[in-house]
Amino acid sequence: MSATNVFGYIYLGIVGTGLAYALWFRGISRLNASTVTFLALLSSVTAVSIDAVFLGKWLSVGQVIGVIFVRFGIALAQKFPAGDFRQVKPTTINKNQSRV
Repeated sequence: MSATNVFGYIYLGIVGTGLAYALWFRGISRLNASTVTFLALLSSVTAVSIDAVFLGKWLSVGQVIGVIFVRFGIALAQKFPAGDFRQVKPTTINKNQSRV
């Protein structure tokens, strides 16, 4: 193993991992949980996009469908943040009514 390889591993460990985690945890400390949950889905979308752009690989039909589902899910999560779609008022039960 050469010195170039060792420095490459150190660089990947510090910059590629350490900086990414620092930025990720900074971001999740400023966002609500529902937003962060759906943004985590972008990891796989980013991976296949980078693969397609830099390595020139074609996406399979399943990958394209997966990207569409992820984008649709994130769009829905942004449009209806946590709690907005559950504005159903609880019903009260009289003592004479059964709790079926």
